[in-house]
Amino acid sequence: MRYAFLTLAALLSLSLAPAWGKYARPDLEKVPVERLIANLSKQVEANPKDAVARLNLARVHGMAYAVKSDSLDALKSAKEQAAWFGYNPNHVPFHAQPTQDEAKLKAAKVHLDAAIKRFEETIALDPKNLTARLGLAWCLEQAGKKPEAIKAYREVIEAGWASEKDLKTAGLG
Repeated sequence: MRYAFLTLAALLSLSLAPAWGKYARPDLEKVPVERLIANLSKQVEANPKDAVARLNLARVHGMAYAVKSDSLDALKSAKEQAAWFGYNPNHVPFHAQPTQDEAKLKAAKVHLDAAIKRFEETIALDPKNLTARLGLAWCLEQAGKKPEAIKAYREVIEAGWASEKDLKTAGLG
């Protein structure tokens, strides 16, 4: 009887213990930005109403602008190579890196303009997509369009508050 009680107590204590886990290290590779854009553009063309594909395309352009590189991380195992935004990606998963290289600045400007266009398309398809709206605001800020960026940020805050003010719990991140 004592053995059964101890076993039950051990099992109960284990079930109440917090679950700890680690993410498995992703198998990433550097993939040319143009290939990622081509893959995502095919997805957008195949399904023009797919707001998620447009959002991912906008994010790739935004990342290409920010890192000012001709390659980004992508999962090796993905059927169609797609950029790696992380396990729990931030809504704006990039930080603008400075450079003095004129060629990189010129290419970055093209990506920034494309990101703005794609974020606007995503919002037209899914006006409640806060990630797209925040991405657009960030890109407008990066483009030096301060009044437009401020307006966009305020709209994101208002929409986010309206949809999330009554939440009792939050997800990861």
